[in-house]
Amino acid sequence: MPVILAIDDRQDNLLSLAALLKSSIPDCRVVTALSGREGIEKASDEKPDTILLDIHMPGMDGFEVCQILKSHPDTKHIPVVMLTAISTDLESRIKGLQMGADAFFTKPIERLELAAQVKAMLRIKYAEDLLRRESALLEQQVAERTAELVRQKNQLIAEIEERKRMEARLHQAQKMESIGSLAGGIAHDFNNILFPILGMSEMLLEDLPQESPEYLKVEQIYSAAGRARELVMQILSFSRQGEYKKLPVRIQQILKEVLKLAHSTIPSNIEISQNIQNECGKVMADPTQIHQIAMNLITNAYHAVQDNGGRISVELRERVMTSEEFADSFMLPSFMASNTISLTTKASLSMVSSLTSPSSMSSSSTSSTPKASGTMPSTPAASVPAASGKYAMLTVSDTGCGIAPDVMDKIFEPYFTTKEQGKGTGLGLAVVYGIVKQYSGEIRISSELGKGTRVDVFFPIMDMGESPDMTEALKELPFKTGAEKILLVDDEASVIRVETAMLERLGYKVTSCLSSFEALDTFRSNPDAFDLVLTDMTMPGLTGDQLASELISIKPSIPVIICTGFSEKVDAKAVDAMGIKGFLKKPVIMADLAQKVRDVLDEE
Repeated sequence: MPVILAIDDRQDNLLSLAALLKSSIPDCRVVTALSGREGIEKASDEKPDTILLDIHMPGMDGFEVCQILKSHPDTKHIPVVMLTAISTDLESRIKGLQMGADAFFTKPIERLELAAQVKAMLRIKYAEDLLRRESALLEQQVAERTAELVRQKNQLIAEIEERKRMEARLHQAQKMESIGSLAGGIAHDFNNILFPILGMSEMLLEDLPQESPEYLKVEQIYSAAGRARELVMQILSFSRQGEYKKLPVRIQQILKEVLKLAHSTIPSNIEISQNIQNECGKVMADPTQIHQIAMNLITNAYHAVQDNGGRISVELRERVMTSEEFADSFMLPSFMASNTISLTTKASLSMVSSLTSPSSMSSSSTSSTPKASGTMPSTPAASVPAASGKYAMLTVSDTGCGIAPDVMDKIFEPYFTTKEQGKGTGLGLAVVYGIVKQYSGEIRISSELGKGTRVDVFFPIMDMGESPDMTEALKELPFKTGAEKILLVDDEASVIRVETAMLERLGYKVTSCLSSFEALDTFRSNPDAFDLVLTDMTMPGLTGDQLASELISIKPSIPVIICTGFSEKVDAKAVDAMGIKGFLKKPVIMADLAQKVRDVLDEE
């Protein structure tokens, strides 16, 4: 039975409305209210299917009543028909609609018209109620299904947790792979930005007189771009656990990059101070491994101050050390004598040396570090203190929680960690120790529980002059030239411009395309017009290897070189089978471009 609420301040109007509705809709029940406030209460109690509301009432008019009804969750879905004794002007109708009214009637009301309107409102209300019920039922089904999925997920998590200890090394490998993918993707975009800077400055260095002030300025741009290029290669090498090569490096330059990264990732409530000696000499090391050491130590310091706040300090200074000073630091004080612990590890080097090489990252270690008791037992590899001489001393200290005495002798063990799940693998300090020992350096750790930890890492300083930079090498390098026709493909316009300028300077005739589909159409129209194709790898539509496959199917003899900033995405065996002749890594310098193009063309 439909319920209709009539709200009017006059009893005679209500009686007329009730009689009119009963005659038109015999099965309806009419509820009446003599004021807006009473109408609101009855609407909330009775939940009518339609409301007939007079506009002009004392105290609270129909507009206000309508607004309140439409704003309340229990009554907002009820259709409201507004009634007025005077002709309603446009402004009043607009106001009523804004308040939520569904229709208007002017008194005296035509019985048939009102009945038709009320029946229409009832149909709308019935349809909306049905829709809401179906929606609620659907939401219930979704909630039940979601609960089931959550139950299954929790069950799956429980099963995964049971196998987690056995799968720890596999998980680490997968994590490093994902880091490599992310780093490679970022490197691709960054290299596309870096490419024009490096390429244009390289060509400007050829054009400008070496004694001009402009040459010196461009030389600085080229050197900075080269440093950025090397940094990208370091990130990729680190994420891939690639091969390491020792070079003369300035630790202070790497520390600046590490500190920039630390400032961007560590919350601002953690203070990071630095004291870096700019004159500190070079060390013979792999830049990626130095980066790895610094990041490991700063990350450990951050975890120590993460919960309660604090300060992280990073220092680098040159220091003269004697073998006697290193030897003295091998002695461990009794844990019972003081809460402060100092340690220069002499743990078995065999346990951690393998962790610094990619091939053995996945192998397990069965060695264990002996418990500290006075002096730690030594091994032939680790018992000899570092030699006297100049050292670059890298210090990372924090004001965090410190290291408990009962775990101090275990901190260099692979996979040992005191951090909560998800914050560490236990490989950090083990890897740091192995790298430092490979460089004939030393590492010392002192910690006081509740006050903080200090780590000193010593790298032997080289006794040598400055190594030649990129610009010096560039001056001495003769470029190989040619006159062949090259199809150049890249989706970055700035990269196309630089590569075209380089190739044309080398004497080649270049046709450039900004998309792989454009290149395919150009090549298909006249395959014999090109002697070589140089294409980017990562492009929308067809990737470089896909484009190469299409081109080679048209002309099997066409040599293709792929240029990429993300070589991990390239399956070397697959592309070799396709006939791709070479690769170039972005950002490309002219010497590498000239050499590779000439080698591939001469081979053909």
